[in-house]
Amino acid sequence: MKERSIDMALDPPQVLLKKARDDQRLLAVIAHLTEATDEQVGFHAQQAVEKSLKAVLSHRSIHYRKSHDLAELLALLAEHGIQVPRDL
Repeated sequence: MKERSIDMALDPPQVLLKKARDDQRLLAVIAHLTEATDEQVGFHAQQAVEKSLKAVLSHRSIHYRKSHDLAELLALLAEHGIQVPRDL
């Protein structure tokens, strides 16, 4: 099913969440494939989490630098008093 396009200039958090869901859906497909390497599965898992964290930051109008460092993004959330689920 094709989803409607969202203009990032109009709603960046929604665009980031859509992209995170896309990575999550792809991850669900490839995670059980014997042909998929750990690196491929890990890459899409990391991308889904990264985009989700950036969606929260964007929604809260918190500036973040261009980075793929999940620890940095989590620290930025914590600096602004935003709690993430403990099991994350």
